[in-house]
Amino acid sequence: MKINTCHTFCRNYIKSIAVFILICVLCFIPGNSTKTSIFANIPHFDKWVHFGLFFVFAFSISSDISKALKVQKKQIILIICLFSALLGGSIELVQHFFIPSRSGDIYDFFADIAGCLVFILVLIFLGKKKNT
Repeated sequence: MKINTCHTFCRNYIKSIAVFILICVLCFIPGNSTKTSIFANIPHFDKWVHFGLFFVFAFSISSDISKALKVQKKQIILIICLFSALLGGSIELVQHFFIPSRSGDIYDFFADIAGCLVFILVLIFLGKKKNT
């Protein structure tokens, strides 16, 4: 990839790249670091974090793609689902096999997908509301 092409890609998808990096940093923190958080005692708090992160990730993908490309909403939804599933699944596998004191959790993956799907429902609902 040429430098100009890389620069254009980064500029067009800066929000998605930033959220991707944030998700990776937060999800790859060793387990010992997260247990000392004041939120560690809130039941299922980590699921809400996963949900929120992937809701924001889906939003950033949608926003960046809508500005950079001329694609239909169905294509954006497909891209959001694909990237969210790949990222969420990959994170859980990396946590399980490579991050000390962490384990992959299928329910974290479900929370990731739920955040993505709720954003898609909001996107569809707002699109229908605009047309009326």
